[in-house]
Amino acid sequence: MSSKNKEEQNEEFDSSDDDTSSIFEDKDEVLKTKVYEVLKVFDQNGDNTIDISDIGNVYRCLLINISQEQLADIESQLVKTENSTISCDSLVPRLLSQLQTTDKAFNPPTFADLETAFHTILEQCPEGLTKEKVTQLLTNRGEPLNDVEMAEMISHLPIRKNKIMDWKAYCRDIQMTIEEKQKIDKQ
Repeated sequence: MSSKNKEEQNEEFDSSDDDTSSIFEDKDEVLKTKVYEVLKVFDQNGDNTIDISDIGNVYRCLLINISQEQLADIESQLVKTENSTISCDSLVPRLLSQLQTTDKAFNPPTFADLETAFHTILEQCPEGLTKEKVTQLLTNRGEPLNDVEMAEMISHLPIRKNKIMDWKAYCRDIQMTIEEKQKIDKQ
């Protein structure tokens, strides 16, 4: 093999190295764009800040599963302005780090998980779940939903004429949404 051919092979190898780093950089840029798009939704004043109370919602929108304790820890570490807002730029590195760590990512529930959860709840509510009972459960137990989250949740609940929630239809809707998102993410 001539020295010219060896040089061409080395150049090809070197350029593939650049392509690999480019792929990682592109993925990082995609994640960063996704994070800023979510933050923009919560930036009510258009000043690149979000209210401290919206941090948990930002994490959930990015499908990062954190506990209330972790959220409180994150909130305590961030520099807040006098009107309880934080700079979006100060939150981005933390969000990117968690998005790049697969074990911190949110794993959506299976239909069987949802079904088991509803069976457990229904053992305590044999009469069925009404909007009022769902509201009571989701605002008083576990990690409580706030009023906005609760209104959003209630707006998606399939309620029968007898005012009882059709939890099986709700589980099917959730599963279809998860499947659609996974298809989009693969594209």
